[in-house]
Parts: sequence; C-alpha cells; structure tokens
Amino acid sequence: MSERAVLERLCQGPATAQALGAELALDEPAVRACLAGLREAGAAIVESVDAGFSLAEPLQLLDGERILEALDAGSRKQ
Repeated sequence: MSERAVLERLCQGPATAQALGAELALDEPAVRACLAGLREAGAAIVESVDAGFSLAEPLQLLDGERILEALDAGSRKQ
C-alpha cells in the first residue's frame, strides 16, 4: 500500500523524501524503500537536489472502481 501511496503522491508533482514521509506518515527509510520498490517495478522516478523526487513522465493511474462502474453502466445500456 505504501508504494501505491507514494506513486499516487508523485503523480501530483515532485516532493522531497521528508515531505513524502510527512504526508504519508512514513519515516524516511520507508519512503526510500518505497521509491526503490517502485523503480524496481519499472517506475521512472528521478531525483533532483532542488525538487526531490518526481516522475520522469506524467502518469495516470488506473482506478479499478471507476473502471467497474463504467463497465456496469455499459452493460446496462445493452
């Protein structure tokens, strides 16, 4: 769950490890572990001295509930 929360936060814009930790109630080692896990899974995360961590490219995450709602609405139309 923490990796998903970090990824969702980075979708909103750059953040330092300290800011991520404060926003997500994680300590800095946990934040860095999440970032490492995301990178290992293929997320392109970059780090800069000024802005902290950010996604290399914009990313829109899939929302399973919204997809199911859309599928349900589509099946009702048939």
